[in-house]
Amino acid sequence: MHDLDALLSDEGWPYASTPPVEEGDPGRFHCLFGRDSLITALQLLPERPDVARATLRALARRQGRALHPGTQEEPGKIGHEFRDA
Repeated sequence: MHDLDALLSDEGWPYASTPPVEEGDPGRFHCLFGRDSLITALQLLPERPDVARATLRALARRQGRALHPGTQEEPGKIGHEFRDA
């Protein structure tokens, strides 16, 4: 296992920051960030194309499909931050 693997989700996309430190701690920005995840995936592309594939798939699954003023969802829009419920 590479050091990088510890920073990847089970799906293979990179978390925006470290995992939780103690019980109940959600981890600082321990989630999928749209732009930041893409930048990380691009930087890793030469050595780890699997991370780019996983990141693109994860963002595509979360891509906006409808207009929703409360969440600012819009068709085709990639959100800024995605946290699991």
